[in-house]
Amino acid sequence: MKIVTLGQISFSKFESFLDSLTIENDTWALDVQSHPSRKDFYDGHAHHAMVVIDDDEVVGFCSYVICIDYMNNHPQYNPEHKTNILDNFYFFPLGIKEPSVDSKIAGCLYSYVVKKSHWGRGIGKKLLSTTMYTYTKIITRDVECNQVIHLARTHLHNKGSRGMLKALNYQETSRDEKQVIYSCVFDTSSGNEESYKQIILKPKSKEKKMKIQFIITGWHFNQNSLIDGLSELEQENDFIDVFWSCHREPPQNIKDSFNYKVFHNGGEECGAYDQAVDYLNLDDDTICFFMHDDLIIKDWSFMNICLERLQKFKIIGNGMDYPDNFNPFEKTEIGISEEFDGKQFKDYVKPENQHLFDKQMPILKVRPSFICMKYGDVKLIGGFEPRTEALIPPIVEKDEWNKDGEPHYRGAKGLGSYGNLFPALVCYKMNKVLGTNSISYLSDRYLDSDYIYELGRGELDPNNPIT
Repeated sequence: MKIVTLGQISFSKFESFLDSLTIENDTWALDVQSHPSRKDFYDGHAHHAMVVIDDDEVVGFCSYVICIDYMNNHPQYNPEHKTNILDNFYFFPLGIKEPSVDSKIAGCLYSYVVKKSHWGRGIGKKLLSTTMYTYTKIITRDVECNQVIHLARTHLHNKGSRGMLKALNYQETSRDEKQVIYSCVFDTSSGNEESYKQIILKPKSKEKKMKIQFIITGWHFNQNSLIDGLSELEQENDFIDVFWSCHREPPQNIKDSFNYKVFHNGGEECGAYDQAVDYLNLDDDTICFFMHDDLIIKDWSFMNICLERLQKFKIIGNGMDYPDNFNPFEKTEIGISEEFDGKQFKDYVKPENQHLFDKQMPILKVRPSFICMKYGDVKLIGGFEPRTEALIPPIVEKDEWNKDGEPHYRGAKGLGSYGNLFPALVCYKMNKVLGTNSISYLSDRYLDSDYIYELGRGELDPNNPIT
């Protein structure tokens, strides 16, 4: 893979690249600027625009246009344009003083795209990084300037592009309902190209934004009320992230719409949640919605209800679960693996948490289908259970316990033995560490609330109908 100037490929190859773009055009289009055609654009940018070549195929493109040129006695300087330019690009939040005639500031606005077939490989980051340094040198060879400001405009919903810009130390400087503009600054005052350096700008201090993280366990991938709602929420709110913690490779619509990772299949929902929080970098104040994907969402206002309840409670469930008098010393004669044969319930717990399981006690339970907590409280209880050694996938072959070969665990016909134990271990810690009075529910009905219904492998429970 290599990055070359546009003129090093033919116009026909460049045009073929543009014509091959499909979904990329949802958030990008070639700006031919003042040129009447693609060919004129190509001719005018042959020595400045950059393309990425992979195995003789064009897979990325970046161009720029000069958008600021405040030079002392420079013939292009026009005082009447100053306010408009500053209003458009909001440099004051970056800490840049208002340019005067002798400010010697230059800048450029980038346009860039990478083919979808090559997303996720760091190509855009490498392309823009190379282009920034190259253009800084090109600009300063033409005009004398103390600073070069780089601007990148990206679609509001293009999280990949926005994450890339942040990784390159760009700061958000403005946004509207469709796009975000990011900026970074290079100090070129030395006049020596080898000593040019990026100024890492500190954004103005501001009130900390609320952060909401959905962690979805991928089991069935077929509830549109959930999938469509999550996609819309994430697109319309920059403080909401959705992550799928999958036990198997998800379908294409999940891959195209969300961040996801396929983890080891073990521990049911609790295992999926625990692997996800270990993988994600969450702040303690992040509000987490842990949900399996076999849910019918009736009303998304459950989010507002949960946010209000978290002012008083620490754990919010959906429908009320049955309480339990949990005995951590009870044994499983046939364990989830031979290692656990004859072990106590508490032996399935992570070693660092086993000291909590010191007595039998009544507990309120929250079904793992839906749990809302702040991440700091998840950390306080030591995360989800079980321990790594108990993350054993279900058995799917016929054996002495299940003659039909349906998914099951050792010593049982189905999944209920550990599908119930692991959440009970987590709920024990919730009651023990955070207190029974820290638990609340959206409804006093089992499986069902005014907002969410919890399906069982895609099926309604005839004993607990949806309302």
